[in-house]
Amino acid sequence: MAGLVDIVTSLPDLARFMTDVALSDPISAVLLALGTLFFAVTIGFTGYLALGATISGILPDLSGGQPPRAR
Repeated sequence: MAGLVDIVTSLPDLARFMTDVALSDPISAVLLALGTLFFAVTIGFTGYLALGATISGILPDLSGGQPPRAR
């Protein structure tokens, strides 16, 4: 639990450090923005897939069709 508290309490320091890096050089700002975008898209897509799987598992199949017969 102490590790989680350390991470949460260091978030303002992390934000200040990232701001210093972004303002130091234009290329650093672009790389920081692209890295943030990459992680945001990845996490968003993973959340979308997890939500779809959860909803698919909860809701019944409403297609109304019968499964194909084996020959």
